Amino acid sequence: MERGKFLERGKIYIRQMSNKNMPKRGFDYEKIRKIKKVLAENLQGLWVREIARKSGLDKSTVSIYLSKYMKNEVEVISISGLVKIYKLRGKNG
Repeated sequence: MERGKFLERGKIYIRQMSNKNMPKRGFDYEKIRKIKKVLAENLQGLWVREIARKSGLDKSTVSIYLSKYMKNEVEVISISGLVKIYKLRGKNG
């Protein structure tokens, strides 16, 4: 059966999904690696949208990873309370 088609069972339509279409739970080391690579290439720091664009990840994913999984590895610089610039700890730019 093709992906995206619906199966009919009585009057209920059920979408068939494979395991590779299911969302992952927990964090992904590959996403952390991508974020670290972008930050290492930009020592002056970047805001979330730029990190997302350069890493190819979604903006909300980058935000979650920076605040939840990488909080001990990044330094946050707040500009006028509205903009947050993220850079790797221990790196001077």
